[in-house]
Amino acid sequence: MAGISNLRPPKTKVNIVWNVDQVLKYIKSLPPLHSQTVKQTTLKTVMLCALVATARANELHKLDLACMIPKTGLIEFQIPGRVKHSRQGKPNPPIVFTEFPSDPDLCPVKNINNYIKMTKPWREGTTKTGLFLSTVAPHDIVAKTTLSNWIKQTLSLAGIEGFTGHSTRSAATSKAKAKGLSIDTILERGNWKRKNTWEKHYHKAIKSSSHDFQKAVLQL
Repeated sequence: MAGISNLRPPKTKVNIVWNVDQVLKYIKSLPPLHSQTVKQTTLKTVMLCALVATARANELHKLDLACMIPKTGLIEFQIPGRVKHSRQGKPNPPIVFTEFPSDPDLCPVKNINNYIKMTKPWREGTTKTGLFLSTVAPHDIVAKTTLSNWIKQTLSLAGIEGFTGHSTRSAATSKAKAKGLSIDTILERGNWKRKNTWEKHYHKAIKSSSHDFQKAVLQL
């Protein structure tokens, strides 16, 4: 057993996570909306949704216009089917995005609405109701792996390497905790049942450089 341990030593656990501010600054450096490429708008919207919702790729994949409920100051998505945090006999909690008027460039509601408007021609005459569509014709609903790769592309464009698409959950909640947000709010937002699960696997030191969850995450 000692020999096996020497041949296959345990991997060092990564105890740091990328700085959300670095990604937000990259997003704010993009051209105005009318000058952005389709890919830039898509990557930006996916990243903001992933951060604010602390959502896994599977949950982002299930965001659907047929299950979208626009309300004053927010957009709510009901999540159909089963996801990792689904409970037996209980509906999935909705994913809610609220307006962020202090910085329209980072407002998830504004960016989602802009993205829906941009992709409207791709949906006409079809049954495509999934929120995120491929940027390449015939613009099908993207797979979970594509969404994860898009997040990694955005991180790379922001100068961050070596992290997976799933790392948004750790980065967003770690920043929220650093901003003074309560543990209960963080656990509720990320659908964690136990505090020690989040602390053990997701709460990490932010790589160098209170109000509601969204403001704690998006505030520069």
